[in-house]
Amino acid sequence: MPFFDTNIHRVLHRVFFGPDVPAATAKPKEIQVLASGLVPPGRGWAWNQAVMEFGALRCTARRPACPECPLRAHCRAHPKMLEVLAGVPRAQKKARAPKYEDSNRYLRGRVLAHLREEAASDGLPLPDLARRLRGDAADVEPVRLKAVVESLERDGLTKVMRPTERVGDHLAVAEERAPYAAGSEREDAAEIRVSLP
Repeated sequence: MPFFDTNIHRVLHRVFFGPDVPAATAKPKEIQVLASGLVPPGRGWAWNQAVMEFGALRCTARRPACPECPLRAHCRAHPKMLEVLAGVPRAQKKARAPKYEDSNRYLRGRVLAHLREEAASDGLPLPDLARRLRGDAADVEPVRLKAVVESLERDGLTKVMRPTERVGDHLAVAEERAPYAAGSEREDAAEIRVSLP
């Protein structure tokens, strides 16, 4: 009994029915019936593995090795397969995933790192923080930076001073030491503050 996968379907379709692109001319059921008659008795596993591997390595979907194919003399797709494939439009490439350096997770880490550098100061204005981040090759929109700072506050990693807690013309943000840091070398670290517009 033949196992049936995409590679086996492609090889059998090309050899017995012709090109499978832009659309298959044989139905999957037809190819499955054909495959059932091709499997040598008692050799089903080896036959399945061989045809599947042939489809994965030689008779591939987009770049079949037709010129070197040992089946080319018997293949109905061979004379025109490469020409047909050349006329089929390629699928659009998927958009690449954003780089880690463009993620909010990375920006949060950079914000905390800069806040830690300012441990002895009374605060770090948000525009100054934005300038420092540009030095890290991260050009951050003020709205995004404010959102990141507020997300750090929600996670208990920073403290945002509200309008009633204004320092000059700015809101302030301070990194608070984690409760588990008591007794550590950082216990004497002063509050780290950042000003928000």
